[in-house]
Amino acid sequence: MQFRFMFILSFYAIILFMAGCGQQNLDLLLLQKARIFAENYPDKALKFIDSISSPKTNLNREQYMYYLVAHTQIYYKNHLPIEEDTLIFYAVNYYQKKSNNPKQTSLAYFYAGNVMREQKKYDVTMEYYKNAEKYALLSHDASTIGLINFNMGDLLSEQGRYRKALNKYQKAAIYYKQYPDKLAFSYSSIGRMYLFRQNPDSAFLFFHKGLKIAEYLGGTNLRRQLTESLSVAYEQTKEYRASQKYLWQSISLNTDSTRLPRYYLNFALLYSKMSLDDSTTYYTAKLKKELPTIKDNYLKYSILDYLIRYEKKNNRISTAFDYQTDRMKVLYQIMKEQQDPQCGTFRETDLRTDCNPKDQIP
Repeated sequence: MQFRFMFILSFYAIILFMAGCGQQNLDLLLLQKARIFAENYPDKALKFIDSISSPKTNLNREQYMYYLVAHTQIYYKNHLPIEEDTLIFYAVNYYQKKSNNPKQTSLAYFYAGNVMREQKKYDVTMEYYKNAEKYALLSHDASTIGLINFNMGDLLSEQGRYRKALNKYQKAAIYYKQYPDKLAFSYSSIGRMYLFRQNPDSAFLFFHKGLKIAEYLGGTNLRRQLTESLSVAYEQTKEYRASQKYLWQSISLNTDSTRLPRYYLNFALLYSKMSLDDSTTYYTAKLKKELPTIKDNYLKYSILDYLIRYEKKNNRISTAFDYQTDRMKVLYQIMKEQQDPQCGTFRETDLRTDCNPKDQIP
């Protein structure tokens, strides 16, 4: 009887062990699938990474470190919050000590840097990016080196350091020669930096180079972004007809309704400069209607700034004063968001060039 009881216990122990091994194998398979899709199909990768039931238990230490990097990478590429994804720093320490996998070490540093960036610790972010670049150069992986330099450029651009940002975007373009879509994004960013530095001729050159690639590839988002940037550049050189042409091309390619207020502002400003009063009034009315729905404080500030000038021009001083009060409230919110001294100071930059980094490199 005792022997039979021990046999039953052993049988169930084997079943439980096999079930546990099955789950471990499944989690490892899910991790492998997530890593395969992470770069080019992050939405698919997200489903796999979120299906891993117990990564710390079912994966060995090395596999778990791969999981930590992949988790932050996939969430970042899906535009999900990673500000609290601090477990990746364990992966950084792990790969730093092993140092036999330079590409993986580079990715760990890079995505840890992105966590710091979301926390607005920009100086620390740049240090992580520099370490990421160091290991990427050891791996000779051109795509990763390009990615890191591109994001260095974005980080510098966000702080108004356009000359240094330009150098990083140019370096990214060198490494992206074999990746035409990413090369076109780099050209777009190079053009933006020249535009910010009041060099429209160079801006035109790189915007058109990027657009030529985008048209060949057929990428809608990239063409939308580049035609919008060309519109801004032509507006700044007072070539208003060309500006209008590219702005219409850009809005025709737009599929995101949240971008519409930005386009309305573009059109209102452009038609105001062209002295087309009816068109200016039309898009100004659209802006006023959209204003309460806008959550981007920088865009809201620019719209309110335009509306103040518009109402003053039309001798509606009381209405202009109301918009000015609203603008001060928005400015207060912006300054409150930037209390961290590393974040720099508020700059009234040209928001119409649509320079959200996550909206660029896939």
